[in-house]
Amino acid sequence: YVFNCCISLKELDLSFFETKYITELKATFQECNSLERINFTNFDTSKVVRTDYMFYDCQALTSLDLSGFNLENLKNSDNMFAYCEKLKEIKFNNNTSTKKLESIERIFEKCYSLETINTKIFRENKLSNLNYAFNYCSSLKEIDLSYFETKYITEFKYTFDKCFGLLNFNLTHFDTSKVTRMDYM
Repeated sequence: YVFNCCISLKELDLSFFETKYITELKATFQECNSLERINFTNFDTSKVVRTDYMFYDCQALTSLDLSGFNLENLKNSDNMFAYCEKLKEIKFNNNTSTKKLESIERIFEKCYSLETINTKIFRENKLSNLNYAFNYCSSLKEIDLSYFETKYITEFKYTFDKCFGLLNFNLTHFDTSKVTRMDYM
């Protein structure tokens, strides 16, 4: 909750922060409505297990470079980018592992401006649901879920609801054998 509700904060350089012992980044920038840029150079996330609500409602963010993030111990990313209405781009490292990730409910909900999402980071995970994950991502044009590990998922409620711009879906290898709920998927 370090910068939570810093509504006038516009730019942040975290390159000098010592972060190697941090295990939670929950709601770190939540409701930083004016935040436009964050420098994450040298930001060590190797021990982080929670990023839920990390950027929630950061309405001025248009892009995020998280390519330096190590996500191998991450377990919860619920609402991580939810309500980032101007966010167009998120850069992830394609080689990062999310093998311990259990929950991403509403992770991109109401990211109206997001046009593409790199789902390769979700190729290994323990997710049990994708409820509301991409709900209201109305500018999303395509999504490649062929890398997305879905063998543990039991619920897909409202996953792609209101994704009006979605033209291309790749559901190759999409395992729905354990799914019990697909309301308004």
